[in-house]
Amino acid sequence: MAFAKPLLVRRRGIPWSRNALRTDNVDAGFLAAAIRHYVCHPEHRAAIGSQAEYRRLLAELADRDGGKDEGNR
Repeated sequence: MAFAKPLLVRRRGIPWSRNALRTDNVDAGFLAAAIRHYVCHPEHRAAIGSQAEYRRLLAELADRDGGKDEGNR
């Protein structure tokens, strides 16, 4: 599709480009558990990306599954 003024086009969501998020270097079970956690607990989303939130998430996921995600540190 061609646009007369491409600079006026607005996109929503995560852009899919060369800078797209990689998921092939993350354990699929851990990624699924993390996504599920943030869907169920949106109040924690603001802290995503911080070292403190990563530690908190690892501890919470380990508590839920008996420590199976401990190896993802």
